[in-house]
Amino acid sequence: MSTPNKGLGIRGQLVTMGLKADTPIKMEFSLYLSYYKEYQKIQGCPASFKELQANGFTDKEIEIAWLSFKKYAKNNLSENTFKFPKDTTMAYNINNGLIAIYTLDHIEVAKASSVWEDTLMILGYTRKENLPVPFSSKEAYYDRAADKLLAIW
Repeated sequence: MSTPNKGLGIRGQLVTMGLKADTPIKMEFSLYLSYYKEYQKIQGCPASFKELQANGFTDKEIEIAWLSFKKYAKNNLSENTFKFPKDTTMAYNINNGLIAIYTLDHIEVAKASSVWEDTLMILGYTRKENLPVPFSSKEAYYDRAADKLLAIW
């Protein structure tokens, strides 16, 4: 089975963090977005720690970049909130090395290389090219009620 964009590298790790408090970074295997929560979108997330490491930045410089990223996220929250559409379930789509799996109660986003498309099809999932793949266009999502920023960084 061919998967467009499957070979593209992911610019960083999936992370969860708080914006209001200095909570630690949680590196995640996958991120879950709820159909029932309202999110604010943050466009154009800056360079990730993975990109910075590859360019020889020190740990201190990466920590400064992380704090800068938090500031960027706070200052670039969209004013509008939105919910992901819950009318499409048992479907998935792949873009820029990420896969979004639309289940009955949430959307799971992971690196496409960690999920087997054949397995999804055996389970009854269908690929729908029109479904959005969160994070695949360098955007992040903020859940104000839980103070959680979901991003690739």
